[in-house]
Amino acid sequence: MKALVLNCTLKPSPQESNTEDCQRFANDAQMQACAEVCRRCAESYREMAMAAV
Repeated sequence: MKALVLNCTLKPSPQESNTEDCQRFANDAQMQACAEVCRRCAESYREMAMAAV
């Protein structure tokens, strides 16, 4: 999974921009998706290990 977020805000540096909020949201969503993939892989591996016993 890949994401590209360009931060092209016109706000001065110490102010938080809407673009930064969107970037944070995209990063959080990507991390949650990766965690879900890892959880499903672990479940599949566990099921295969139990079937082999």
